[in-house]
Amino acid sequence: MISKLCGTVLLSIGFLISIVNDSHAFVDDFNDGDDSGWTRFDPVAGLGIAPESEFTFPDGAYRMVSFPPAIGDAGPARTFAFREDQEFSDFYIAVDVLDWNNNINQAFGIFARTENVGLGQTTGYICNYDPNQRGGRPGGEFQINRVTDEAASGTLARAGINLTPDRNFRFVFTGVGPSFTASVYDLEDLTQPIVTITAGGEDDRATTYTTGVVGLFNFYRDDSTDPIGIPDITWDNFVALDAPPVDVSAPAAPHGVPATPQVFARTPVSNAAFHPAEDGIQFSLGTLTDSGVAADAVKMLLNGRDVTSQLSIDDTDPRIKVAYDGLEVNQVYHARVEMESRQGVPAVHQWYFDTFTQEFIDGEEVTVIEVEDFNYQAGQFQNNPPPSGFTFEFVQINGNGVGYLDLPGINGIDYFDYEETPPAGGTSYRLEDLVSTQSELGGEDIAPSPPPIMFDVLRAKYESTGVPEYQVWQTQAGEWLNYTRDFEEQTYLVYLRAACRVPQTIHFDRITGDRTVENQTKEPIGVIQMQNTITPLVSRFFPLTDESGKVLSISLSGTETLRMTLGGEAQDYKFRTTAYLNYLLFIPSVASSDPVVVLESSTNPAGGYQDQTDALLDSNAGTFTLDLPQSNQFYRLRLENSDNGTLRIDRVFKSAADPELVIKFNIQ
Repeated sequence: MISKLCGTVLLSIGFLISIVNDSHAFVDDFNDGDDSGWTRFDPVAGLGIAPESEFTFPDGAYRMVSFPPAIGDAGPARTFAFREDQEFSDFYIAVDVLDWNNNINQAFGIFARTENVGLGQTTGYICNYDPNQRGGRPGGEFQINRVTDEAASGTLARAGINLTPDRNFRFVFTGVGPSFTASVYDLEDLTQPIVTITAGGEDDRATTYTTGVVGLFNFYRDDSTDPIGIPDITWDNFVALDAPPVDVSAPAAPHGVPATPQVFARTPVSNAAFHPAEDGIQFSLGTLTDSGVAADAVKMLLNGRDVTSQLSIDDTDPRIKVAYDGLEVNQVYHARVEMESRQGVPAVHQWYFDTFTQEFIDGEEVTVIEVEDFNYQAGQFQNNPPPSGFTFEFVQINGNGVGYLDLPGINGIDYFDYEETPPAGGTSYRLEDLVSTQSELGGEDIAPSPPPIMFDVLRAKYESTGVPEYQVWQTQAGEWLNYTRDFEEQTYLVYLRAACRVPQTIHFDRITGDRTVENQTKEPIGVIQMQNTITPLVSRFFPLTDESGKVLSISLSGTETLRMTLGGEAQDYKFRTTAYLNYLLFIPSVASSDPVVVLESSTNPAGGYQDQTDALLDSNAGTFTLDLPQSNQFYRLRLENSDNGTLRIDRVFKSAADPELVIKFNIQ
């Protein structure tokens, strides 16, 4: 089994071994429904003070559940599964992570160079994820640790990320001599890792252990007798090699069920900003065996629209090449590719990018508001302020009233923040304010610190002045920021460029009263629904929408004061310090003459409808096709970009060929 989406596929292990340039290779896809050959080690159950750990095989995967001991000095609930017959010095280990309890303070991952597996004596190195690692900051950490006597004896590397069980991931852990690398991939985008951490170099801890067995583990990170301290993790497709597989185009993460199709080289890259529309989309599809991908089964959706008929597909080589040249300039895109191998194994690949040009967003038609440029001194503002700040060499550029550098706002009038004093080390742009700002020169969430990296793409106007971009961070639910600007009379689309480690809604309001006093009156405009980008190093454009997710055009004219309020219950822990806000775009909207049909769904016929973004739209046939729902689901259609016309559902039926729901509609 490759993932929840792809189902169970029985294939020979020999296929994968045949593609590696190494005689030492081990793989287990668990499709045989057992862990034959694995050694299970349950330290506390072995003492007779806790129930035995559970090992099950749901849908051809491998689930490990551990239970807490009855006494406090036996350590937490924990379980290991390893191969005594698989010992590696240099190693490449990968495994798919399908499900876990995100509310449990647990850790789970891969171990390597492990020896003396036993109560209080295990040694080696681990690559692990801790969903609740961050103490006062929600979210988790991905780490490389040394283990001595069954306890962590030094974190060699870490990255703050927030994985969620509604998506499937792949952990890859590599060790070559004293150098270690660990990466996390989204199974629906294996072209580049979400995050990569490295360890070794001059760190003597990386040389402690040089060889040992490999395997998987979980453990509870808190009070060992906590009745909820039950680590629970589901794995799949374990691979251990002396070196990465050969004949795979970097940076794809190759392994798993060999005949599963995947995207290899691709343009644009994941989360690309300012991708030239004229460059279109290009990617190659293939498998890790010679089975290949079925060219007639390739489908591509852009923002929910089926554009398969416009693809150029070259299947003359084993890896077929796909191209699309219909991108429009200054658009935000969500691309989804559906494919099947010639053996009928399905897979999905999706990513985000935009085709804005910097010339366009810096032009006179577009208003750009940097999130850190909120009002100051009781409602004062600047139109089109120049970049201001400090260069990477700490040279001041502008300021003193030119740009917003160090202009103080008033809490309760220009912004609202729960802090009572400026946070130590939390303001690098407006030092007197309570709002936390930081330079876009990143690395804060990765250690050891990598070479200087940017949280986001550095725009040309900042690069030319030597000033970094800044962002607002360390936010909490209920905090808000006011922005006043002069707008040309126009209807605008609004986008927020941001990263966020949990889904969070921002409420977007218009200030209708006096912006220079407290207790300002306001009226709601819409919301910005930020998705989980997992890491602050991945930013995306999020549109202003209504509550149902429909993109809004808003009318603005003259001097307007707008407010962004972080959503959620006041000071709710899960929303603390998870948003990284860069800038707002106000783009004149241009109505399309082509009507657009959108499918919405809800579990409640009375309301709560959301866009069904995974439905396949065939405009020519007038159908939406989607997977059969597992429970009661209600559907309705919405017609956009059309002042005239009636939309009706002709019929709803189950596809005869596949277990799919088809909704046939008609526009009159």
